[in-house]
Amino acid sequence: MRFSFSFLSALLLASCSLVVDPNGTRNGTVDSGSVDAGSDTSTDRDVPEDTAPMCEAGCDDGVACTTDVCEGGECRHTPSDAACGEGFCDPARGCVLEGCSGDAMCDDGDACNGAERCDEMSGRCVAGDALVCDDGVDCTLDRCVDGRCVFEQNNAACEDDVECTTGICTPRGCEQMLEDRLCESDCGPARCTREGCVPRGMADRDGDGFFDIPMGCGFEPDCDDRDPLIYPGAEERCNGVDDDCDGEPEPRCEWGASCSFCGGAITGRMNCFSACGTCEVADINISPQDPRYTHECGSTCGGAFDNWCVDSEENCFAISSGPLQIVPPGRHEFLIDLTFRDRSEVNVAVFDAAGGFIAEGSLDGRFGLQTLRVDFEVDTCMEVQIVLDGRGTFDIRGTRIRVGG
Repeated sequence: MRFSFSFLSALLLASCSLVVDPNGTRNGTVDSGSVDAGSDTSTDRDVPEDTAPMCEAGCDDGVACTTDVCEGGECRHTPSDAACGEGFCDPARGCVLEGCSGDAMCDDGDACNGAERCDEMSGRCVAGDALVCDDGVDCTLDRCVDGRCVFEQNNAACEDDVECTTGICTPRGCEQMLEDRLCESDCGPARCTREGCVPRGMADRDGDGFFDIPMGCGFEPDCDDRDPLIYPGAEERCNGVDDDCDGEPEPRCEWGASCSFCGGAITGRMNCFSACGTCEVADINISPQDPRYTHECGSTCGGAFDNWCVDSEENCFAISSGPLQIVPPGRHEFLIDLTFRDRSEVNVAVFDAAGGFIAEGSLDGRFGLQTLRVDFEVDTCMEVQIVLDGRGTFDIRGTRIRVGG
C-alpha cells in the first residue's frame, strides 16, 4: 500500500504546475486551483506594469514539474524534482520515476527543437540543438515545420517605388517585373522601364536618364541625346553649348574680352584660367596711394600719414584714408603684387564706405615678388575702401580684383 500511495502522489503532482516566486519563495497555490489553469503572462514580480518586460505569449511549457517564470521579457523553465515525489523532473518528459536508459525514451517527437539524447550517467534527458532554417534569401520567411525547414516566398518584401514594376521573391532574391499594363501616358502607349513609365518610341541613347521626346508628354526632353553631359539641369561648361537645355548656352571665355558690372561703374578684362573665365579689374584704388613705402620713424612719417604714424626703433606704419572702389555683389578676391626689398610685413583690410569691417589679410615678405590675396563678399553693388599698412621696404607692382573669384 505504501508503494501505491507514493505512485499516486507522484501522478497527482505531475498533473499540476508549480508556480514559484522569482525571488525564491515557493508559492503553494497553482494558477488559482489544483490544476494547471493555462498560460500565465504574469511575471510574479512586484514591478509596475509599465516598466516590467512582459512575455506576451505566456510561459507555460506544458510540463507540470517545471517552474515557469518570465524574467526580463524571456521565459525560463526550471525543473523541480520536489514536484515529482520519489522521481525527478525531466524538462522533456515531466516527472519520471526512473532514469532514461536510451535516447528513444527522451525523444519528444519534435525534430525542430533537435534530437534529445539520454545521459546514462545521470539518467536524465539532454535537449538537442534546434534545427536552424536560413536559406540566405532576404525575401523569404524561414521556419521549421514538422521537423523540416520551410522557406515561404514573401513578395511584399520586394516592393519598390516604381509605379509599373511588380516585385517577385525568387531563390536568387528580389526581382522586378516590368509591366507595361500598369503604365498610363499622355502621349499614347507607354512602356515600363527601371525608371518608370515612358511613352513608346522614346530613347535614351546616351544613358543620362533623359529621353529624346517631344514637349508636353510629362517629361523634360533631352536636347542632345548623343552627349551624356547634356541634359536638363546639367552644369553649364562655358563651351558655347546649351548643356542644361534651357535654351541659353553659356558663351566660351575669350581672353581680354571686356566685362562690366553695376551699370558699367566697374569694368575689367576676362582671363580664362578657368573654363568660364573670371572678370579681372585692374588698378584698384587703395589707401594710401604712394607707390613706394619706405617710412623710417621720425623722418618721412608726416603729411597725409600724421594720424597713422606709429613710432618704433626702425620703421613705422603708414595708413591714410583715400578713394573708394566700386565692387559688384558676390564673392571676390583682391590681389596686390609686391616686391620686397627687405623682410617686411604688409596688412590689407577691406571696409565699407561707412568704415564697417569686411575682411582682412596679411603677408610676411622676404625679398622678391610676392602676391597678397584677400577674399571678401558683398551682397550688392557698393563702394569699399581697401586700406594697406606695412612695416619695411616694398614696392607695389599692381592691384586687381577677380570678380566672382
